[in-house]
Amino acid sequence: DKTIILWDVSDPQHAKPWVHPLTDHTATVRGVAYSLNGKTVATGDEDGAIILWDVANPQAPQRLGSVPANTVMVSSVAFSPDGHTLATGHIDQTVKLWDVSDPQKLVPLGRSLSGHTDTVMGVSFSPDGKTLASGEYDGTIILSDVATGKPIGTLRGHAGPVYGLAFSPDGKVLASGGFDRKVILWDVQQQSMIGGAPLADNLGI
Repeated sequence: DKTIILWDVSDPQHAKPWVHPLTDHTATVRGVAYSLNGKTVATGDEDGAIILWDVANPQAPQRLGSVPANTVMVSSVAFSPDGHTLATGHIDQTVKLWDVSDPQKLVPLGRSLSGHTDTVMGVSFSPDGKTLASGEYDGTIILSDVATGKPIGTLRGHAGPVYGLAFSPDGKVLASGGFDRKVILWDVQQQSMIGGAPLADNLGI
């Protein structure tokens, strides 16, 4: 419905919206991410618009910087651990990095990350911010060096789109979830599937 809702989950059994939905997007919202300091939310939509929101006071969120719609769908967004960089995955097989140290504006950081050959469905930073994992529609996961923008590894194990990616707190393990109903744990350094098989292959979507 093209909206973003901030929820008060202090009582998980009775979660409720903080305020009315944010309605600045004009297309379906596909990506949402909180900065680790809890002060900023990034959102991306199917028309390519990216918006940053000041949510330090969730009862009075304010729109900050934005990138206007450009027809290239944003499928996923993620903040770096320090909150200074935003990664966005796109339908045109690109991952873009933005300097958001000043949240009033998004400044592109060089070229798109290389190595992608299909729609990027999910992105996630490692805890140290040096590596970005990105999952593609064909099931491939690319590990990229954030500083150079170049791929440093490729993980293959999913038989369909990879939607969810998350690093362990120490950055040594990457968890991935896909349309194939599989959850896979990866040894990041060895770039191999832990245990040689998916953690689960019967989960619903």
